[in-house]
Amino acid sequence: MTPLTNPPDMMTPDEVAAQLRVSRRTLDRYVKAGDFPAPRRWGRTVRWPKSVVDQHLTPETEGEL
Repeated sequence: MTPLTNPPDMMTPDEVAAQLRVSRRTLDRYVKAGDFPAPRRWGRTVRWPKSVVDQHLTPETEGEL
């Protein structure tokens, strides 16, 4: 079985949390509260499309988290 690699246009939970400057737990809370989009899942693998993360970090939405 080949390990799943991370495509460059997908971000891990650690990468998203680092970009948002929050902990993984806080990122999970944002998702649960509906303040951040849910990740895509492939089995046990969790990733966010980079475009979705970038969209939520634009100046007009930056202060909403």
